[in-house]
Amino acid sequence: MGRKSAAPEPEPGPAADGERFMRFDHRAGGREEKGGGRNIVCLNRFIIGITHSRGSMAEKITGFVINGGHMDLEWYMPLRSYRFWTVEALDLLQRIAKERPEYGTYVLDGVTYVLDIYLSARPEARGAVQDLVDSGKLSIGPFFSQFDEWLPSAESMVRNCLYGNRACREYGKMMRAGYLPDNFGHPRQLPQILNNFGLDSLLFMRGMPEIPGGHPDEFLYTGLDGSQLLVSHFRDSYGGAFRYSMEGVDPMQPRDVPYYSGSYFSFEFYLEQADCTIPEQIATQLIQNTIRILDRYPSRVVPLIASGDHRPPQANLAEAIQLANRMQSQIEFVMGNAEDYVRRVWASLSQPLQYDQELIGSRHQYILFGALSTRSYLKRQNFGAEAMLERYTEPLDAYAALLGYGGSQPQLDEAWKNLMLNSTHDSIHGSSLDEVHTEMEARFAAVRQISAGLSHQSLQRIGRHLHPWWAGQGKGILTFTPAGSDQPQLCQAWLPVGEEPARVVDPGGNILPTQVLPRDEIPLNGAGQPRSAYWPDQKLRQVLFLASSAGNQVNSYRCEAG
Repeated sequence: MGRKSAAPEPEPGPAADGERFMRFDHRAGGREEKGGGRNIVCLNRFIIGITHSRGSMAEKITGFVINGGHMDLEWYMPLRSYRFWTVEALDLLQRIAKERPEYGTYVLDGVTYVLDIYLSARPEARGAVQDLVDSGKLSIGPFFSQFDEWLPSAESMVRNCLYGNRACREYGKMMRAGYLPDNFGHPRQLPQILNNFGLDSLLFMRGMPEIPGGHPDEFLYTGLDGSQLLVSHFRDSYGGAFRYSMEGVDPMQPRDVPYYSGSYFSFEFYLEQADCTIPEQIATQLIQNTIRILDRYPSRVVPLIASGDHRPPQANLAEAIQLANRMQSQIEFVMGNAEDYVRRVWASLSQPLQYDQELIGSRHQYILFGALSTRSYLKRQNFGAEAMLERYTEPLDAYAALLGYGGSQPQLDEAWKNLMLNSTHDSIHGSSLDEVHTEMEARFAAVRQISAGLSHQSLQRIGRHLHPWWAGQGKGILTFTPAGSDQPQLCQAWLPVGEEPARVVDPGGNILPTQVLPRDEIPLNGAGQPRSAYWPDQKLRQVLFLASSAGNQVNSYRCEAG
């Protein structure tokens, strides 16, 4: 499973520096160049330098073990069912921290929202969680959730980083590594976004494309603006350090509950697997896997990801690492978090490969692009919720804040957290249980409700500071257009015009194209009475008009009846 060589191994002799350089550039058409004692082969937009100096193979290899769990917030069970698993995993970590001080750290999937889920069920454990973070036994962040990178807006991805960063600051520590193991591919904008949050790395499983001649799994990823990330690719998944034992462990079993048609699975399957996986087994596989994949990592710092979906902390992992170090002398096994691993690679890597295309290949792990159109109603609701919050609510709230109004941040936070929760990869993809997506619709509704209320509240506050030029002549109307256009924009408002005709006038006295929509008739019952009252009041009508197209500003108009 090693990397295929794109060029013959260099023969000993003229190259005094002992280096082989390979340049892969699809624009170069695959030509071979020679010069300066270096062989250069051009293929597929890669640049790599690998040192093969005498004695290098005797240098110590580092097997870097990262223990964690890929904590899907919702997938084949809804969020509140998975919360029971989260509680068990973090309760277990607290016991391990007390009973096994040699245990390194548990990586909480690169996110912080899992702590919110845990503390919603264990509010009394806030101090214990803080102790885990302070002691380094729990590594959190830097993200809020494991967001999808194709369907949510760019602003949604930025907010995910921002809210994760804020949560980490509340705890006083953050794992500064772009740990996104299960995201379904990565766009070229990602390096710029992560760099601006102080992150210089990307650790991922899915998205590596097919590269003629093969490729190492360490390289620099260059974004659209030249920003760069050190990349570590987990070709064998984010659980490739060792296999969990199935000896004496029953398969995962559903737990039926009366009056609940959904499936609930208990966490005991994962806990039993962890208990049955003994140190000798782990140590042997750590050694074997390090040797097997060593040639993929030019730095000779080999990532061994001891993780998997919902995996609890592996209590005996430190013991297994000590055993692996005693069993041989070629490899030094250490345990830490993703940031610790990245620092070691940066310190050891020389002349790394560079790549500057989107990471959307399925050579080693599929990326399921079919999910971009699955349950399209969710994608439409996501777009609408993002547009309301980003383009209307927040700009208007900012204008109102400039006038001295405040108090809206808690509701904005609530809206964003609902939106970011829905942007997690198994959620927005539409690939989860029906029950999950029903709950997603409720969260989208929450975003719309908050956005609508705050938008109108802001317009009301802004209106207090405008000259009421319409007073005594009709009803004043305020509009907001988030982006400019060379065409008038269609606006609508409920106005008390009744059955009379109406027109809308701008401050210059110009009459705008206007239409009053009729109300639906309420049917009568058998006694000849209306089946319901009009709501809103019958005098109100929806009035449509074409307004100014000036973007990012509040405009005022007057509606005249008659």
